[in-house]
Amino acid sequence: MIPEFRGLYKSDGFWVYGSYIHCEVYGDIIKPFDSLIEYDVIPETVGQYIGLTDKKGKKIYQGDICKHVILRREATVNPLVTLTVIVQQRYGCWGYLPTHPTLVHPDDREWKPFYQDEELDLDYFEVIGNIHEHPELIK
Repeated sequence: MIPEFRGLYKSDGFWVYGSYIHCEVYGDIIKPFDSLIEYDVIPETVGQYIGLTDKKGKKIYQGDICKHVILRREATVNPLVTLTVIVQQRYGCWGYLPTHPTLVHPDDREWKPFYQDEELDLDYFEVIGNIHEHPELIK
């Protein structure tokens, strides 16, 4: 799989998707796979596609904010808990961190890698925005 990135185009502020090039001289560039055009993007907005899709089939990128429903098998009153999480890379792998850790169960406060979450079912993940366009979702 060829790594795919996205970033906000400096001139117009629209998202550009494709391959990523960082160059000291030219800055941060994203070149769409099917185009000869290169776009100068805002470096802080560059995020990589993590290779997974949400429940609606939407690609999940680094920096996305997702609604994540956790099934609590041991809970009898309310087995569903909805978290808002941010997709991040740590320790060389992709995972997620709750946006409001003090409001969730202690077991769900820490960053979790996708590959180690045995209960992870992407049918319970939905991309609702990203940290660049919707910072209010993480405040």
